[in-house]
Amino acid sequence: MRTAIRNCIFKYGLTALAGVIYGCHSGSPEHFEPPKRKQVEKQCIAAPGKTKVKQEPVSPLKTVPGAPGAKYRNISRVVLNHIDGSGFLTNINFVTRWNILGPFTYLPERLDDNRIKSVLHDELVAGEKKLTGSEPAAAPLKWELARFESSGNPGEINLREFFRDQRRYLIAYAVTYLHSDEALEHLTLYTGSSGYIKVWINHQLVHAYDQLKRQGKWDQDVIRNVRLKKGYNLIVVKSVALENKWNFYLRLADPANLPLQFIPVQEPAVSELK
Repeated sequence: MRTAIRNCIFKYGLTALAGVIYGCHSGSPEHFEPPKRKQVEKQCIAAPGKTKVKQEPVSPLKTVPGAPGAKYRNISRVVLNHIDGSGFLTNINFVTRWNILGPFTYLPERLDDNRIKSVLHDELVAGEKKLTGSEPAAAPLKWELARFESSGNPGEINLREFFRDQRRYLIAYAVTYLHSDEALEHLTLYTGSSGYIKVWINHQLVHAYDQLKRQGKWDQDVIRNVRLKKGYNLIVVKSVALENKWNFYLRLADPANLPLQFIPVQEPAVSELK
């Protein structure tokens, strides 16, 4: 049965079903090496389409006891999908809890600045790949904890609805932590976005998309040989809006291409995350 499903995916594509089924796995190198920018920016598979969803309410901001001024982080525990073997994706298979900073604005002329799309690659915040969600932000910018668990379009991080800002040319950062009980090698990172996107894991650039405009969908970009260390893993996403639609998706799969699960956990003290 699983073979038939995989063959169907190869023939018709992941977006053919209302509930997308995980794709097929191909071989991975034995060791993970962070890719260079030019290599990273070519790793994309675009897919058109539109989806309307209902956004769930955003959770309130809290404070870490014993650490004045520091914010709670959104943290999820990574669970390997070896119990039920399900390949159907739901919210639990996506990273849906984020600490978000924005929106920043930019001039549309920046989209034509040189050939590397500086609107994505220029730092809006110094040391952006190391953002933790506790850095001070100048008003009206602020960090906000958010939970995106739509029943209509699982996994969608709908920044347009989150900010309720209809300006077209916007940028935001999203930060979260994934906690793993063990080091995980040879993972596959799946992302999708309606605009440009950049992803760092533990300060390492693992993916950037700055090519043609597209409608954000699951699994448009496939990045292999990603690893998570034992303990807390910092994930930073930079998202650039190009048109009215503004969203992104992010999930991980194990070496057998089974989707990982992400379970919310109690927030640790700030010192444990360093």
